[in-house]
Amino acid sequence: MSKRPHETPTIHVHWVDRGHDPTQPPNLDFPTGTDIDLTGGMGKGCKTSLPYPAKRCG
Repeated sequence: MSKRPHETPTIHVHWVDRGHDPTQPPNLDFPTGTDIDLTGGMGKGCKTSLPYPAKRCG
């Protein structure tokens, strides 16, 4: 399957509540959260927002 040049891949992300309450409070040094790079140094990646602080662990 080939893509046309103007098409951008889309990844849909949703929060999965695992039903566990957090054992630590949110880190006040990062009031809006923090980015986590899961690309392994590959450079290009994508980004999405998740609720922060999360009500429970996901």
